[in-house]
Amino acid sequence: MTDTYTQCKLVREGSTQVSWIPSRGAILGKFVEVKPENDRWEVTEIYGTQPEATIRDNERNHVNHRKATDV
Repeated sequence: MTDTYTQCKLVREGSTQVSWIPSRGAILGKFVEVKPENDRWEVTEIYGTQPEATIRDNERNHVNHRKATDV
């Protein structure tokens, strides 16, 4: 079985972030720990799911995108 990750909106103490988390934790209202601080965030929205390999392959794409689009 391939591990999958799900993109979720996470909320903690008025702060919001969107992160890819293991799909087993992508349950509305569930609290998940986000590393490296191990802070607990609440899952408030759930978006798409991708295989772990795809997430790992694309996790740094934003760096190259900026280099290609800055004029």
